[in-house]
Amino acid sequence: MPLIAALLLFVTSFIFPTNIAAEEVETKPSLVALGDSITAGYNLPNSAKDAFPNFIGDGVYEVTNLAVPGWTSTDLLLALKDDPAFAESLQTADLITLNIGNNDLLHAIDFYGLMEDPSSFNPDTIEDDLLEARRILWQNLTEIVSIIRFYSTEPILFYTIYNPIMSDNSFLWELIYIIVDEVIMEVNENIIATHHLEEEKIHVVDAYSMFSGMQNDFIIVGDIHPNQLGQKALASIANDAIGAEVVFGDLEEVLEQEDTAESVSVDIEVVPPARESLGSESTGVGEGFAEEVASLGEGEVAAQQQVVGRGGTGQQIRSYFLYGGIAVVFFFALWLSFRFIRRRKGKKLVGEDVVK
Repeated sequence: MPLIAALLLFVTSFIFPTNIAAEEVETKPSLVALGDSITAGYNLPNSAKDAFPNFIGDGVYEVTNLAVPGWTSTDLLLALKDDPAFAESLQTADLITLNIGNNDLLHAIDFYGLMEDPSSFNPDTIEDDLLEARRILWQNLTEIVSIIRFYSTEPILFYTIYNPIMSDNSFLWELIYIIVDEVIMEVNENIIATHHLEEEKIHVVDAYSMFSGMQNDFIIVGDIHPNQLGQKALASIANDAIGAEVVFGDLEEVLEQEDTAESVSVDIEVVPPARESLGSESTGVGEGFAEEVASLGEGEVAAQQQVVGRGGTGQQIRSYFLYGGIAVVFFFALWLSFRFIRRRKGKKLVGEDVVK
């Protein structure tokens, strides 16, 4: 018996200290990521590792990535209402990221169809489709934020939408870029930015400005999703928002190169309209459509010019715009004029029918 007791004491001396040590290990704070394929790290070699939530805080957080590729704001809203996993994760979250709405706008313009056949672009229907998508997005995002706040009072990092279109030096794609850019800017300014409330710990982080002019550097070739560098760019603006001092050497190197290239060329090169602020005096295009969007939405399209330099796309299309910029403005204005005349003619015919 004494021998058995001694053996038990010997064994337990190893077991109990181990259990105590395990209990003393601090658990990591929780980061819950909500969104679509961008947040999920879609089309990356290792999406579980390379998605931007994993780069926030330089490994400080235990990441629960609930993003699903292809989701619209409606899909996320339904999941928040019906899926218990979302409620459970949010209740224990210390930080929440929200990046949704990209697919709402892409589906509205049938972006993937345009990639297959750009000639299918129909300017007569795209405005109404985008405005309807905008209306739904406004309602959904308002409800999404409310539900998140019901489950958690912890900080929310709400990402703006970036423009994923890369130029192929064609007039049609530049026209599509301008129209889509106007709507994205309006959604960012008048929908997403309205949720920026410091007192409620809701912080809007500006993916749009980070990616403007950097599409060729930050987006997978032939795709609309961020590459590994683009994912780090998304993480870097989140780190800035929470005050985390994290440096990505490869990202800093690319940004410095682009800043240097732009500072050298800014006085001698023509700046493409696609890189200018919407409705700015220097572009002279798309103002009519911006006014229509504003008249049907909450608030007005911001007219302040944004600094969006870093022109990866601009570097490739400067020569094109040097010779084609005037043509872009002319044909776009001509298109708007035809639409205006047709609408007025349609209203006149309706009025005549009523009189009859």
